[in-house]
Amino acid sequence: MKKENNPLISILMPNYNNEKYLSEAIESILNQTYKNFEFIIIDDCSTDNSWELIQKYAKKDKRIRAYRNDRNLKIVKTLNKALKLVNGKYIGRMDGDDIVTLDKFEKQVTFLEKNLDVDCVGTNLELTNSNMKKIGVRMYPKTHNEIKKKLSMEASIAHATILIKSDILKKAKYSLGNELAEDYDLWFRLFQRGVIFHNLQEITYFYRQHENQGKFTNLKGTLLKAINVKRRYIFKGNFFSMRSSFHFVLQCILLLLPKRFIFWLFYKLNSRK
Repeated sequence: MKKENNPLISILMPNYNNEKYLSEAIESILNQTYKNFEFIIIDDCSTDNSWELIQKYAKKDKRIRAYRNDRNLKIVKTLNKALKLVNGKYIGRMDGDDIVTLDKFEKQVTFLEKNLDVDCVGTNLELTNSNMKKIGVRMYPKTHNEIKKKLSMEASIAHATILIKSDILKKAKYSLGNELAEDYDLWFRLFQRGVIFHNLQEITYFYRQHENQGKFTNLKGTLLKAINVKRRYIFKGNFFSMRSSFHFVLQCILLLLPKRFIFWLFYKLNSRK
């Protein structure tokens, strides 16, 4: 049996050079209405003052478990390292440059505890600029079948918003070689394993878009990773459809276009209201 004071949730936050936004991100977790969690923060050898800031917060709040990589491991290895440290029944995600609503995890825990057949619950999110000014909203399909149907065209669950049963994610892990699309690959693999998904139809996450994000600094690389993930999954099994095949071809064509156009299109698609 678990001890009474053991955390129900383990929140994982990898960090690299997010000093500018880190305090807002950390405080939005520490001030959650749901209190029974551990907050695992791993700094991936930041070159700014992130680590000093993380240590400062860790001294103030015992729920924070702070670690620093000896060398820069990138996102996938850092997340897999964090999975080995998890004690909670559920795993939540957080990025060091974003903000969540203060009742996010209370709502998700309540849903999972009432719907025992669901393994992973995400939410909708709001897109903001670097100053947290709203630039768009991303709405995700609600039910398991709707999420699965849309997955063959694009990520139909927002990685940073999830709360998932920890035994499932610890067993699946993140796949090496899929940086920039590690979440997209994970969803396909979890669907193949029979994991049940659901998206709450409300905004609990504020996703900050800025010039230092990998998806913006390496747009063609991000697109290529997504294409490679699709190639592995949509042409076999029950993810295939004519619509998904057409979408795949369009993405391959897009890869041939100038980076400036891809950036413009990516921004428009990710800023739709």
